[in-house]
Amino acid sequence: MIKMAIHMLFVEKKKLMSFIYSLSATFVVCLLFIQFFTNPYLKKIIKIGHKVVFDAAYALPEDVVKLNDNFIVILLSFVLLVICISLISYSCYYHCLMTSREIGLLKLSGYNLIQIIGYKMIQMVVVMSISLLISNLVYLFLNPLFLYFIKSYLKIEMPLILLNKELYEFLFMIVGILFIFIVFLETRYALSTNICELLTNHTMNHYKEDKRILKIPDTVYIIAYMLGILTMYSSYELNAGFSIAACIGAIGAYGMFYYFIPHTILDMFDHLKLSGEKYVSLGDVSIFMQQSKSLIVYIMLSIILFPTFILVTTQRPFIFMILQIAFILINILLSTSLMNRFFIDLYEKKNHYSNLFKIGLNRKEVIQVSTQQGNYFYGLFWIFTLIYMFCIISVFYLKIQISLSIILCLVLEYMIPYLISQIVVYMSKRRNTL
Repeated sequence: MIKMAIHMLFVEKKKLMSFIYSLSATFVVCLLFIQFFTNPYLKKIIKIGHKVVFDAAYALPEDVVKLNDNFIVILLSFVLLVICISLISYSCYYHCLMTSREIGLLKLSGYNLIQIIGYKMIQMVVVMSISLLISNLVYLFLNPLFLYFIKSYLKIEMPLILLNKELYEFLFMIVGILFIFIVFLETRYALSTNICELLTNHTMNHYKEDKRILKIPDTVYIIAYMLGILTMYSSYELNAGFSIAACIGAIGAYGMFYYFIPHTILDMFDHLKLSGEKYVSLGDVSIFMQQSKSLIVYIMLSIILFPTFILVTTQRPFIFMILQIAFILINILLSTSLMNRFFIDLYEKKNHYSNLFKIGLNRKEVIQVSTQQGNYFYGLFWIFTLIYMFCIISVFYLKIQISLSIILCLVLEYMIPYLISQIVVYMSKRRNTL
């Protein structure tokens, strides 16, 4: 069984790559952020973090005296861990769908539940070992840059290379938790799906019909999205108002990506004369938006909450820096997950694009259909997210006169990871569509 499990991993290696990338990105983020608990220099800074500010003495404002720096770091770590687990479960779900035929054949061959669990555990040990190797190589490159940024910002003395046993003890504890979690998800999927459904090799390349009993009008989601923006400008208390705006705006964005935009695209098909290529591209965008709804919620929450907290804490340099680091790492995780979702989609659509080639489109036209899907999606993505980013920044700029350098840093911290993901997706589609 061990030999067969490992052999099947290498046979289906293309299906695994996106899952390995997601795990590797998660482990890199964990390795970087865990240092606030394991690096002796950073642990010492956390204890006096509120007093660290460039070359001057610093006193906490009265309204934040009770807010402990240790608590904020622990809270941010918890948020990162929750996001990591959520994104891993998201990637694991698509991995289960793509390997469903393999599980179906195991069941058909007479494997019982214990044997299937053992089979998946062997595969996950190999996958996690590869992911740990990749993440450690990336970490060795990024860690000195990470520590140099902290060292330069806080004006402290700290070695840029530091081997820490406690760091890897933390990491392996997280790896163990994720290992159990992933095996549980895959076992649950194998148990809840019958052999016939497993053997059909599920894919997500189909439009999801709206089967709700109570159908909420699409305009409600548009109103919710706009109401979040209105709350920002009408609120006197920035923290409370922005928390409400985050919930309302994220719900609105979820509904617009899952219901409003796909429904609008269907209406366009009925009322507008479109070329065949645009018809296919818009249809692919509609399906992809339904599939990426969970990621959009996470992205909307991060783009509203983190810039808000960052701009509120400009007078607390240590917390200000920690929040920026967390914002960058979360953007890297989310952009990586979005990029991997495109890779899975491209892999699943191989036959789809081959059929377009067979019915008369040339190679250039097929690649154009594929790249247009990514361009349309990212175009809508930038519009929906940057509107909120602009509103948050403008509110703070008007009310408390945030400096332009902070605003520029915040925008770059958000945009760079997603721009990189867009470029990678575009290049991948041009190279791997046919």
